[in-house]
This record gives sequence, structure tokens and C-alpha cells, in this order.
Amino acid sequence: MKTEKASNLCNFLNTSIKYFEYAVAKKEKELPNFIRLKNTLTEQNFNKMHQEFMTELDSNILEYRDYDIAYKYIKNSLYAFREWDGFEYEITSVIISNNHDVQFLLKLKLSIEKEINSIRVLFNDYYMHNSRLRMYFDGVISKKDQDKRKTKTPVPDENKPAFDEKFDFDKMMKECSTVATDTLSKIDFIHDRIFDFKQWQLKYDKEEAFKIKFSKHESDYIYTAEYYPKFEELCKLELQRLEKKLELEKKALTHKAIENNPIIVQQEKPSRLNWNSSDTDLIELVAAIYAKKSIKRTDGKELTQKALFEYFQVIFNIELKNISTNLTKAGNRKNGITPYLDKLKLAFENYVEEKEKKMEKRR
Repeated sequence: MKTEKASNLCNFLNTSIKYFEYAVAKKEKELPNFIRLKNTLTEQNFNKMHQEFMTELDSNILEYRDYDIAYKYIKNSLYAFREWDGFEYEITSVIISNNHDVQFLLKLKLSIEKEINSIRVLFNDYYMHNSRLRMYFDGVISKKDQDKRKTKTPVPDENKPAFDEKFDFDKMMKECSTVATDTLSKIDFIHDRIFDFKQWQLKYDKEEAFKIKFSKHESDYIYTAEYYPKFEELCKLELQRLEKKLELEKKALTHKAIENNPIIVQQEKPSRLNWNSSDTDLIELVAAIYAKKSIKRTDGKELTQKALFEYFQVIFNIELKNISTNLTKAGNRKNGITPYLDKLKLAFENYVEEKEKKMEKRR
């Protein structure tokens, strides 16, 4: 068993404590070679001694793999410090009051206490299953075993497919930006790539039967989990972003169209109203409404005759052809220049007359 580094640490701590006590009493010059000794009591040397001791402890644990041996190694080398009572409570005040090498002594005190506390922790709860030394002992062995497993040469998988850059998300996005010029084509591109990926899985990948998944995003496929663990999720997120962008683009186009021609009503469903008279009658009606200026735009801008005709075509699900020609023909009539409007006037007069007759009967 190796014990050299533990002995060195023990001697170093004993020397540090002795020098500290002499220096606090302003008697350090009584120690042989006290200047050289002081120069060794640095925080760097404390860390070096501690690390060498822990490396030696790890080596003994791995060599014997016996918890009792590890405990006896520490106990025989450093047991004296388990029972150490520490410095007097007022020692810090004494150092400051003496005004003698204050900075060095305060740092030395902290280094001694830190190192001895780390040793004492390893002795805590020796007989308990969850003692710090027991946990440290198990951790050293576990890490070594894991490292061994990692360094084992894996058995080559003859059926393992090669990595396909088509399903590298970052490279796919660069390709998408090059090939697709608008949002809709980018959505189509990514959807196609996802279908390609599904086909790749069916052709080349294989499912792990008894895999325990710790996340809903983990794949059941072996090579997918190794090569492209987040490809599908990243694609789905990108599609959500593009679909939101497409929705905003559609709204922007609609808003722009309404700004240019706000009389046109944008509807998700066609109007349920149909014009039940002739095209010429509707042309005559709209022309009269426009001439009378009975309708105006809410934004105060000029309403064009064309816009008003388009509005009525949308409302009544009708396409009016040759509007200008029909308006010209109507104006050239010698008799009955407004036959439809005349009929409307007569229809309204008849309506009023019928209404008055009904009211007379009620009286």
C-alpha cells in the first residue's frame, strides 16, 4: 500500500500548526530555518499536498477495492487530525492585535483549517452506509469502471447506415434558403424533407425494443437517436414559425388590398346573396347610386365607380361584363332611359299603397 503522500501531508500540517503557534507568539525565529519554512507554507503548497494525498487515496482504493482498507489507510496516517480541537476562538483577534505578519498568519490559519476539515469529513459517520468516505470510495470505483467501458473497442455494426447530411438541420436550413424563395415554398421544402426522413428511418433504422425514454422527444430508433436526435423537433418548430409568418403575410396582403380598394369585402366564404335580375338592371342601379353619391368611403378618399361595381359583384356573386358598353347603350335610349329604376319606383309606390290599405283594414 502507498502511504508516502499521506505521511507528507501529515508532516506538512504538523509543521504548519507549529509555525503558526510560534509566529502568533512572535517566536518563529526560534524555529530552525524559519525563513525557508515560512516560504513553503503557501496556499499553493497546501493545494499541492492535498491533491497528491487524494491521488494516492484513489490509487489505493482502485488497487484493493476494499472499503475497510481505505478507511484504515486514512486512520493510520491522519487520525490525529480527526481529534484536533482547532485554534482558540480569539486567535484571530490576537493576530490582528499583535500587528505581526497579520496577512500571512490569517491566510495560513484558513489553509490549515480548510485542510484539516476536509480530512475530518472523510471520518464522519464511518459506520453509516452513507458516510462521506463510503460515497467517495464508491464514486472512485464507479468512475473507473465507466472509463473502462468507454475505452472498450465497440463491436462494429455492419448494418449501420452512413450519416446523411440531408438530415443535418443546420445544413438543411441553408439549402432551404437557397432553393426556396418564399414562405410557402419553404414550408413545402421542409415537409418534403420530413417525409424523406421518415422513409430513411423505415429503410435503414431499427427500433430499440426495451429502451426506457426519459423525454417524450427521445426516439425509439437507434441510429436516429445517435445521428439526428432533435431533427424532427427542430423541423416542427421551424414549420410553426413559417406558418405563423405565412399567416401574417396573408393578413398584410389583405390589409394592403383593402387600403388600395377598401370597398371590396374580403370574406372567407362566398356571399349567400344572388342577384335575381338582369346584369343590365344591376348596372343601371349601381350607376344611379354612384351618380347620386349615396355611398362614400369611410376614410374620406374618393370612391371610384369601378370600386363600387366590384363591391356589388362580390355581394351578389355575379360578374358584370362590358359595364362601360352597357352604360353607353343605356344613355343612348330614346325612350325609357331608366327602365329598371322606373320599375323600382313603381314597385315602391305599390308597396306603400298596399301598406296603407292594410292599415285601413285594421282601423
